[in-house]
Amino acid sequence: MQDRFWDREQKALLGLMLLFLLGIIILGPQQTTLDAKLYYTGDEARALLQGMGDATLHRYFIGELIDLCFLSTYTAALIVALHKVLKNKAIATILGAVPGLFDLIETSTILYVLKHPEVQSVFDWLGVVTFLKWTIGMVALVILILRGVRKVSLKGGYHLLEKK
Repeated sequence: MQDRFWDREQKALLGLMLLFLLGIIILGPQQTTLDAKLYYTGDEARALLQGMGDATLHRYFIGELIDLCFLSTYTAALIVALHKVLKNKAIATILGAVPGLFDLIETSTILYVLKHPEVQSVFDWLGVVTFLKWTIGMVALVILILRGVRKVSLKGGYHLLEKK
């Protein structure tokens, strides 16, 4: 059915996204990682890694590998959802892809540093990439929510949102 917001393939995409997120939670490190921070300085990033033992660094690496799959699925889901609520498909694609692109830069850089710890100077700029990932991702999410609610109300579906 064309009128549904999420069709079967999109639900499968969301299911995969949740599966990868669960994998990160279970197999990743059991402490705060750089990805989860809104922003960090190079010194904070180096201190975080220096405070991790070998086993935690290994779990961090596994979590980052799974994060590559997670970021791919959430990026695809965000693009698809934005296409459903924005008329300008180019803007929808760019707005949905940019957070994933910043996340890809962040995750691949962290993976590289975890295998080559002598290259930690990248942390001096990586906090800005992380900040942009979160900021643009939140902007995209707010637009998605506001436009989605507006679309529902314009189609006469606002009664679904009201209390009975």
